[in-house]
Amino acid sequence: MIMDAWQRQDWAAMYPLMADTADDPLPTLSVFEAEMAARNVSLLEYSLTPGTVSFDGQAATIVLDAVVRARDGGDAQIVRESVPLVRVKDNWAMHAATLASLMIRD
Repeated sequence: MIMDAWQRQDWAAMYPLMADTADDPLPTLSVFEAEMAARNVSLLEYSLTPGTVSFDGQAATIVLDAVVRARDGGDAQIVRESVPLVRVKDNWAMHAATLASLMIRD
């Protein structure tokens, strides 16, 4: 759902799937939307593994292959990137820093 929301650039749909923890607080929705618009990185295509879940069921890792396009027109490949997720209530969520790392490519 996170990748689908990114591909559609539907930041309001993505927002509830972002981790908001004491160690990594999530900004307000309006700030989050502004940050995503400023980054202006499109997810052109992606595939991911079903993932592996930690023994305690509170963390998981998926492996992502994707193509992203930065605002300057440069495309970048993400190849077999391990993406950590955390359980927030009944959903898997991604930390904002993880999303930012996926968007920043050389």
